[in-house]
Amino acid sequence: MRRPEFLPRLTARAATPDELSRKLAEKIIIVSAPAPYLPPGLHGRKDLPVPECAVAARADAIDSGDDDLLAMRSFQGIPIIAAVEALHRLGLGAP
Repeated sequence: MRRPEFLPRLTARAATPDELSRKLAEKIIIVSAPAPYLPPGLHGRKDLPVPECAVAARADAIDSGDDDLLAMRSFQGIPIIAAVEALHRLGLGAP
């Protein structure tokens, strides 16, 4: 969250990387095993672990900057959202 490309977005929302880390820590669940079902179209993709873990965790959303994942819009009923939407859902969006 301290990567240079994230800092302007956080600063624009008067948020800090530490604040975002705390908010994320309140919301996350660590998953140790992927979901057993994988749609055939995604086999072999480098991004597959992200939606697999989201399904296993019964996530509310998948936050991604990956264009391929964002183009899917959802995975097994879980919305795939951009960082701006994730910040908004965490209460760090623009007023």
